[in-house]
Amino acid sequence: MRAATEADGFKYKGQPIIISEYGGIAFDNDDSGWGYGNKVKTEEDFIQRFDNITTAVKEIPFVCGYCYTQVTDVQQEVNGLMDMDRNFKVDPERIKEINERKIGCCNH
Repeated sequence: MRAATEADGFKYKGQPIIISEYGGIAFDNDDSGWGYGNKVKTEEDFIQRFDNITTAVKEIPFVCGYCYTQVTDVQQEVNGLMDMDRNFKVDPERIKEINERKIGCCNH
């Protein structure tokens, strides 16, 4: 079986690997718009899922960076940290704490 970090014709040789899109958590505020997985009902639900997903990403030993998708809602995608008017939907300090939290022996 081929390693998860290999693509056809290429081998992993220690190059930096970045997860360029993950998360996409949407609030259940109406029937329009979408995100990934089930929509959340509260800010606490959002923070818990964000924490769980981000921690899982940070625990992957060969990943050196990640990017949450997305910063703001855009049209039908309502899975941003902010709405389309750039108002935070969740406390940015809690997002910052999760992102800056050290995991295990790594400095991700």
